[in-house]
Amino acid sequence: MALITNPNLWGGEYVQGVNTAAVLGGDTVQAGLWRLEEGFEDKAIIKTFDYASRLAVGTLCTITSGDSASMADISINLTTFSIFDKVCKDDFSNTNYAMFQQKGVMNKSIPTEVLEAYISSMAGAETFNLENLRWSGDVLSGNPLLALQDGIIKQAVTAGTFVPVAAPTIAAITNPATVIAELQKVIGATPARVRMQPNYKLVVSTAIFMAYEQAIAANTALATWNMGMTVAMQNEPIFVGYFAGTKVPMYVATGLDAGYPGVALAGNFSNDIKGNLVFVTDAISDQASIVVQDRQAIFASEPFIDITWSFRQGMRIVRYGEVVIYLGV
Repeated sequence: MALITNPNLWGGEYVQGVNTAAVLGGDTVQAGLWRLEEGFEDKAIIKTFDYASRLAVGTLCTITSGDSASMADISINLTTFSIFDKVCKDDFSNTNYAMFQQKGVMNKSIPTEVLEAYISSMAGAETFNLENLRWSGDVLSGNPLLALQDGIIKQAVTAGTFVPVAAPTIAAITNPATVIAELQKVIGATPARVRMQPNYKLVVSTAIFMAYEQAIAANTALATWNMGMTVAMQNEPIFVGYFAGTKVPMYVATGLDAGYPGVALAGNFSNDIKGNLVFVTDAISDQASIVVQDRQAIFASEPFIDITWSFRQGMRIVRYGEVVIYLGV
């Protein structure tokens, strides 16, 4: 239950739920494409292991060591985001929220139900914004929102060590006549050891997925096959290519649409230790992340509600050599 605390601070379990919904509510986070790490403040350090072969010829009496494993730390910087919203109580009077309010010109209190509804709408908007940042953030973009943080694609372009697809163009991968062939290039460029992993997936923008839908709709054989595979995979979209055995779970990242509508990527994307897309944040359960204060309860002449909100996020590809990116421009 939400509650009012002294001095008129609004908080409680609902606050935790809203914070979780905003930060972890993005479509690709909900789909399990990101490996989630919580509890970080400024920087996350994640250990990686690269095993060569430990195999060696010999019995237990004559065994010699094989190649050693290498260990490394990767660093993920977190960006701290803050929100401040100063709402005049009269603004609520002009909506259907007014039915919950205390009557009279001087509205001295706003019911919990009204605040919950208002903050939920804020959370929905910020969920969308944070998802755009994860995928399309670019501090040099010139877009006020996208310039807040470098997202996963900008980081990959800067690093330059991902597996590229030759001659990528946005015109080809968003064209129903050629989209299947272009996506097939992404699958074909994937290293065999990655392609065979159980969590191997294809992630595309909305524009690419729409082109793919049109492509299979125009091909009876592919449409039938795709429908059967989708049902078999519990309604999860499946990419069906030209070559036998090309059946790959496909996900739409709406966050790509904001800056990279011609991008598709493939790799091992999952919320476990093997997941190659890592998303780090602070303590989601921290109820102090959102503070709502009724200013009028202290100063009668100030009919405002202050909403202060803060959270952190960072992201990174762990093993660039295992991620294929089709960078259509």
